[in-house]
Amino acid sequence: MDELKRMCTPQMTLYLIIAVWLLWAAITYLRQKHRLLSLLLGAGSGVVGLLLCHYYGDAFGFQPPLTACTLLVGGVGGIPALLLLYGLQFLMVTK
Repeated sequence: MDELKRMCTPQMTLYLIIAVWLLWAAITYLRQKHRLLSLLLGAGSGVVGLLLCHYYGDAFGFQPPLTACTLLVGGVGGIPALLLLYGLQFLMVTK
């Protein structure tokens, strides 16, 4: 039991959530009939959403920096990845 408690850290829980989300995203993309179009629309919406949050996000308290990492997360994950970034920022600010 102590071993399980030691393994269940917040960081490990976050890694598990990200891994499950990536698996779900990969399965969803593979089930699409038009995979390339779906990928481009998802990546485009993520990058556009990231840009909108960066320039106009001050109104609702989420203004992520434009770095290679955030652009990659927004491009690969789309809008759900932006929600994940917002959740992570919320968790870090409230600590």
